[in-house]
Amino acid sequence: MSSSSSSPNPKRLKLDLPSPLRSLSSLQCDVSPPLLAEGTASDPTAFDRDRDPLTDLPRLAPSESKAPQQVVDLTADAPGAKDLSGSGSKPEAPTPTTALTSSSPFRLTRIRDLPNSENRDTVGVEEILGDVMLRAVWLFNYMHEIPWVLDQLDEDIKDHVEVNFVHGNWKADDGTRLTMEACFLALAVLTSQAMAKDHPNVRLVAAYMPEAFGTHHTKIMVLFRADDTAQVVIHTANMISFDWTNMTQAAWISPLLPLAKDSQPPSPVGETFKKDLLEYFSFYGKARTGRLVDQLRKYSFSAVKAIFIGSVPGRHRVSEAKWGWPKLRKVLRTIPASSPDKRPKIMAQCSSIATLGQNNTWLNPVLFSALSATATKDAKKPEFGIIFPTVQEIRDSLNGYASGSSIHLRTASAQQQKQLSYLKPLLHHWSSADDATRAGRDLAAPHIKTYIRFSEDPAGADTNIDWALVTSANLSTQAWGAAEKDGTVRICSYEAGVLVHPGLWGQGVELKPAFLKDERTQDNGGRVVPLRMPYSLPVRKHDAKEEVWCVDKQWREVDWLGRSYAA
Repeated sequence: MSSSSSSPNPKRLKLDLPSPLRSLSSLQCDVSPPLLAEGTASDPTAFDRDRDPLTDLPRLAPSESKAPQQVVDLTADAPGAKDLSGSGSKPEAPTPTTALTSSSPFRLTRIRDLPNSENRDTVGVEEILGDVMLRAVWLFNYMHEIPWVLDQLDEDIKDHVEVNFVHGNWKADDGTRLTMEACFLALAVLTSQAMAKDHPNVRLVAAYMPEAFGTHHTKIMVLFRADDTAQVVIHTANMISFDWTNMTQAAWISPLLPLAKDSQPPSPVGETFKKDLLEYFSFYGKARTGRLVDQLRKYSFSAVKAIFIGSVPGRHRVSEAKWGWPKLRKVLRTIPASSPDKRPKIMAQCSSIATLGQNNTWLNPVLFSALSATATKDAKKPEFGIIFPTVQEIRDSLNGYASGSSIHLRTASAQQQKQLSYLKPLLHHWSSADDATRAGRDLAAPHIKTYIRFSEDPAGADTNIDWALVTSANLSTQAWGAAEKDGTVRICSYEAGVLVHPGLWGQGVELKPAFLKDERTQDNGGRVVPLRMPYSLPVRKHDAKEEVWCVDKQWREVDWLGRSYAA
């Protein structure tokens, strides 16, 4: 992440192109968003395309052989595409009873420097974006390495795929935006290079950002294919090579979505997911994402068994429960406890803990209260914990201290020290203590964010999961929302996540942890859905003498690579 707090002068922006250029990834583009300055963004409902500075971006003139710049009509008859959802086949027409999947709804991403035994059933970015069937891609994210992303596309089609980068650097003089535009302009310079002639279909879209302290933190891919299918990927990684190499990440990958047919009624779960997702995309404004919404509306989500949990910036009525923690609480109130006789645990695992206040006026009374919601009356009060690495776990990670640059907890100020005092009793290890339930990600530092409620068996074998959420949202009021006195919730950032619970697969189904693979031996008459765990069970607390990783401290003890750390 760039440490510069000032934006470069656009007149002095230098574009250094390596020569000879072997690939697009050899063009170094730092697209780490700087701290957002105060400013006023335009309302998306009143968006003026003619005055949008994005329209001033120079477009590369497409050659006669190139694809059109619009989202293509996906009606061509073509061979079957890859299904990365883990189901192994295209979705069939919905039936009254849908077969129970035996594969985890969440996938872990591949770790480059771990052995194959730790990477079973994982997915890489090249599998998602490298499909020859792709025709259009929408990438919503906080950070984008544009040349690296384009390198993930199949070589035979990369000049024909429309790629839309949706980012939060909306100010015209934003340093990160200038860098992204420089990368975009660089593609024109590369027209004479052997590896990349031109990319007429690359488009930058600046999200509507009404909150000065908010970020466009969402991580979503929407993929349109030439065989009349679409796919949605909601994940935790920035679109930069670092995040897809040695950091633990997760992705929910939808089944291949067919075009909807009027003769087939949609499933209630899938239709709700579709409605919520389209409402989220619509918030960006018609001029930005209208084409995406119109195109995605044509597809059937009946095969989806998940609930969309999103956040959008602004002040929203808590009673409407559409975004942030109010939406999450509303959903959790419909999910019963799987083991009402046991005291459940709710583990919030994240890569960043924001400054929440010197007194515990938000974490417990707002977020943890929302997470406690259940459909079970007289349910036992859950035990809460936060999974966050110690400094030693960062030292021992594959990237050493470099991993810590993506994991944030600050303790420099007196206020932050007081916050740490009420956080410390909640902190749990990232790494494993028991080989029997080892997740295989001890050495891959966590950039993943998960919130899971489970009733833990001491041996880990009979652990039941009530619900699990994979999301971009860390522990912050900006992500989940601050409760205001007037009955509103103030959210600053864009976030997106997917929640699953056993009831989505039918009555009598259990959701149980799976380790080192996406499947587990079926029991309960085959009525078990496995959930791939990113961390091991049982969880264990930080010892009193252990130090939590803090990004703003100096660490003199060297990591396993022989390096010390200076904040």
